[in-house]
Amino acid sequence: MTKTWTIDAEGVLTIRPGFRRQKGQPDFYARREEIKAIVVQEGVREIGNSWFSYLNQVRWVSLPTTLRRIGQSAFISCESLQEVHLPQGVEELAESAFQDCSQVRRFHLPASLKSIGYLAMHVGEGHLLSIQVEKGNPHFTSVHGVLYNRTKTTILQYPCAKRRKEYPLPSSVTQIADDCFAHARHLEHVSLPPGLKVLGSSAFSFCSKLQRMHVPQGVSVIPSYAFFCCEALTEISLPDCLEGLGAEAFTFCPLTEFRIPQGVQMLDYAVLANTHITEITIPEGVTEINNSAFFECPQLRKVTLPQSLQSIWEKAFCFCSSLTEIEIPQQVWHITDDVFVGCTSLRRIILHARDIDSLCWVPEGVEVVKE
Repeated sequence: MTKTWTIDAEGVLTIRPGFRRQKGQPDFYARREEIKAIVVQEGVREIGNSWFSYLNQVRWVSLPTTLRRIGQSAFISCESLQEVHLPQGVEELAESAFQDCSQVRRFHLPASLKSIGYLAMHVGEGHLLSIQVEKGNPHFTSVHGVLYNRTKTTILQYPCAKRRKEYPLPSSVTQIADDCFAHARHLEHVSLPPGLKVLGSSAFSFCSKLQRMHVPQGVSVIPSYAFFCCEALTEISLPDCLEGLGAEAFTFCPLTEFRIPQGVQMLDYAVLANTHITEITIPEGVTEINNSAFFECPQLRKVTLPQSLQSIWEKAFCFCSSLTEIEIPQQVWHITDDVFVGCTSLRRIILHARDIDSLCWVPEGVEVVKE
């Protein structure tokens, strides 16, 4: 029987038709440190899930014209790979196929490509400069190296190492895909079009130089991790019609001011944790403040809670060391024990709530005034 893979003296791994990955790691993983390149021979139609994952020494890959599908996590964390050319004929690039291939500078996508899975080309804090799409592709297009769907209504991926400080989105864009601008380390400002409707989760996470953002009126939800760890973001304006603020949407952003729109009804997990806000007014309609919503906001001095509020959950104001006083509205029935842990300046709680289950959440030495 002909062996379906070989490694030559130069470290080139050759995959022949008939290769199948069994359960666990392929046999060649025992020699993974020797593998410097991969050649997949003609006749192979699919690269299966995780076939070449974590082969950290691989610098280049040659793929056959017979190839139709690249499976989930096929090349994940091949950290030395520098450029990827998908041949004409490839139709599917599955989830995480080239995720965390941090040295890849360019992806070249064929006209035949029909689908791109979640995080398929997201290289983390990598060196990606351009994603090019061959002319004639009916599903995708590239504009100066930025990936869009064919009609340019959705921006799919902005290369994280692209050297632009400002980027205006085309007026045709109505949706920003999940993780689209993640780790775009040179961007300081992105102009969002008036017709934008959907902002994807983690859309701007880890944009370390992003300074300001205006979210247009058509956006109804700021999803989870949308601006997570944008370490320079000091200015943001949100639409009046906003209904939801997702988990950790602004965590680790140095915002000093933040206005929660009137339509928001719940503050999700750690939504404004580790920010620099000095005061916050939570609008009427909000019934609960979720876990760690304002965790470790050391400059937060004033909090105004709405009459609609019913519950405050774990660590919501934990380590807000500048908070001196807070007023608890009448309808609140539950506050967890550790809500005010580390609030070293807290001296007074004005309590209107009558049906609250206990007062074990009140820190030692804090005066409780019942009204």
